[in-house]
Amino acid sequence: MQDFLYPLPQKSLVSRFKPVFGKLNSGQSVSLASLPHTGKSSLVQFVLSQPDLLKDLGSNRLNIYLNPENFSRITTVNLYKNILSQLNQKSFTNPDEYYLLNEIKKCINQPVTFILDWPDGWKNMPQEAGMGLKSIWESGQHTIPHQINFLFLVPPSPITYPFLQPLKSLLIENLIYFPTFNKHECIYSIQRFSKMWQKSILPKEINEIVQKSSGIAGLIKPLLSLPINTEKLNLICKDLLPYINNLPKDSFVYQLVKSYLPNQRIGDIEIDGELSSQEYSILQRFVSEPNILFTRDQ
Repeated sequence: MQDFLYPLPQKSLVSRFKPVFGKLNSGQSVSLASLPHTGKSSLVQFVLSQPDLLKDLGSNRLNIYLNPENFSRITTVNLYKNILSQLNQKSFTNPDEYYLLNEIKKCINQPVTFILDWPDGWKNMPQEAGMGLKSIWESGQHTIPHQINFLFLVPPSPITYPFLQPLKSLLIENLIYFPTFNKHECIYSIQRFSKMWQKSILPKEINEIVQKSSGIAGLIKPLLSLPINTEKLNLICKDLLPYINNLPKDSFVYQLVKSYLPNQRIGDIEIDGELSSQEYSILQRFVSEPNILFTRDQ
């Protein structure tokens, strides 16, 4: 009988993350891409908290987990202080970012992986902070494997924020896709939540949730709730909307997300075919500001 202590079976977690940690252990950087709500972030954090799993993955590096949600304010100083707190648990009150950056470099005496989570959270982080992380990387390039590298958790499409520009060459070094849950993983997750909630669920209901969730991990809990958590479903569908073309066309979730598409018409222009929310916004911008030249980043 399964005890469901892990969010996914141990073998499944190892097989999912073996390619990622294989690259990281060799000193390379990785961008781990997936659709929103596929469980990537929470599973990464779980793996980092489990010494036995890290051992199975051959991890011999210190992992520094960085998520802007953990900063009181999105500033370079707060980023550096967060790194220092994970390096040696020491509190630094000096607010000078150059002093803090030098302290980070002094503290690093073993291979380190910086894990950058929540991509949109870095939107307002200054470019200088990215330059600081790049200088930390440069200071650790005298060893093989490289002493410093990065694991960046990203959506399927690229994002261009000033903070990320100095790190761009590193973040595209290895792109690994994180797949949606397979049938076995969905069933395990459903049974795990059922046990946690002390809820009995029939095989027919399990199969229905597997089909409707389409491997999107975040959909399992709201679909398992009775009544179905429509508020959470709406939130997930809106987050998936920019990536609708990455969803299986014959899936329940594709049809659900498709219902959130805006009216395919802009002014007098009739759109032939489907546009994602992102494509629609770009076209709307072009139409509303004719004869204006935009840069790719804009």
